Amino acid sequence: LVTFAQRHGLKVGTISDPQEFMDTLVERATGILSHKPVDIYANPTFVPDQLAARYDELWTDERILQVVRAAKKNGIAIEINNRYKLPGRRVLEAAKAEGCRFAFATNNGSPADIGRCEYGVEMATALGLRWQDFFVPGGKGERAIDRKPEALKG
Repeated sequence: LVTFAQRHGLKVGTISDPQEFMDTLVERATGILSHKPVDIYANPTFVPDQLAARYDELWTDERILQVVRAAKKNGIAIEINNRYKLPGRRVLEAAKAEGCRFAFATNNGSPADIGRCEYGVEMATALGLRWQDFFVPGGKGERAIDRKPEALKG
């Protein structure tokens, strides 16, 4: 199994304090969702390989709500990522409860990664998502860049 970091040549140092790392991750994610022109939150709730086994523990209800509420407030859809099976079901349930929209993606890095969004279909079925729960690109004036044009300045 080749990890995300290995595939992309990323060097993730030792994370000595996973809780501090998660607090920083949530702060950065909510900052981006709140201030940048984003339509879809890609690779949502991704954690480095060395923390992946603790995903459910580290993604606390409080952290999940901070992220999904920032997405909802800013009209940002939550990607259901087939390749990494993210976000986890608890996150998706919270996002649905908050009224977020969703999008399917495969995050393919090579032909071997291209799938049929099996995880997305599984989660959509389990959560009872309907077509109205999914992101539809808006026209001019409705896109994230139209809602936050100041993000291009500076």
